[in-house]
Amino acid sequence: MALGIDISENNHFDSWDKVLDSGVEFAIIRAGYGQGNLDSEFYQNVNEAKKLGLKLGAYWFSYALDVDQAFQEGIYCREIIDKTGALFELPIFFDQEDSDWRTNHDYDHGIATDQCDAFADGLGGLNCGVYANEGWFTYHLDYHYLASNYTIWLAQYAPQPDYCCGIWQYTDKGTIGDDYPIDLNTAKF
Repeated sequence: MALGIDISENNHFDSWDKVLDSGVEFAIIRAGYGQGNLDSEFYQNVNEAKKLGLKLGAYWFSYALDVDQAFQEGIYCREIIDKTGALFELPIFFDQEDSDWRTNHDYDHGIATDQCDAFADGLGGLNCGVYANEGWFTYHLDYHYLASNYTIWLAQYAPQPDYCCGIWQYTDKGTIGDDYPIDLNTAKF
C-alpha cells in the first residue's frame, strides 16, 4: 500500500523536505472550490510534489446546488489543472460532502450522484474520481454506480474501510515533519 497526503491552502503545508522520509508516495491537492475559486497554494503545492517525484492527484471542493453548477465546477477545475502543465497520474476528485451548507441552501441530496457525472463531463476527458465519507456513500450517493465508473476515495477513520476504494483516507490526525494535523491516505497502485 502506498502512503499519501491530501492538502489545501487550509493546511499551509511546508514540510515538503520531510515527505519522502515519511514514506509518502502521492499527494492529492485541492485545486479549488465552488464556482471558479482557485486554492491559493495549489500551484506551489503541485510544483513541490512534482519536484519530489510524487504521484499527483487533485480535488475540487464543490458548492454546486444543481447539476449545471457541478458541470461548471468541472470546467473551472480543468482550466486550473491545464495551467499547471503537470501530469496528474491520479484522478481529479469531486468532493461535495458539506451537508450542513447544502441543507441550509435547500439542496436536494437526490441529485448528488448526477452531479458527480456532471463534474466528470466538465473535466472534458480527465480521469475523474469521487471523494466522500462513509456517510455520504451510505445515504446520499449511489456507491455501486459510482464505483463502477470512477475511482473511489473514501474518508473513514476506522480500522478498516467499509467500502471498497482505490484510496482510503484513514485519518485526519497525521503528522508529516512539523505539520499536524494532516490527512493521511493509503492507495493500491
